[in-house]
Amino acid sequence: MQELIFEELKESMDKALGALEKSFSKVRTGRASLSLLDGIRVEYYGTSTPLNQVASLSIPESRLIVISPWDSSVLGAIEKAIQKSDLGLMPSNDGKLIRLAIPAPIRTRSKIFRFCSPPRAAIISWVCRWAMTRCCRINRI
Repeated sequence: MQELIFEELKESMDKALGALEKSFSKVRTGRASLSLLDGIRVEYYGTSTPLNQVASLSIPESRLIVISPWDSSVLGAIEKAIQKSDLGLMPSNDGKLIRLAIPAPIRTRSKIFRFCSPPRAAIISWVCRWAMTRCCRINRI
């Protein structure tokens, strides 16, 4: 019975840690990263499509992301999708490419744990408490 509890605990911990890693990948550190654009979906011929499926993404400089769409008619939709996202980045469009300049992080954004850690830490501690309670019930402590 305890093996089942530990298996469930391991699964829950893995899910919580995976979510924590995903939220850490979204943190802006002042360096360009394509993972910033993972959640952006573009309206493409009436279908919501991930950005990386309608354009090629590249990082030519450490603080610049270049988006070159395969179909130039999608430039406006990509711009709107980036502006609607909560990234706080302003795209610049030159008719062929979209450039995203990543600004240097300010003091409030550089505190990674302030944004990501507390909710995930609460989930992890809840999972540990749950497993401990189950073990205590089995052993009748």
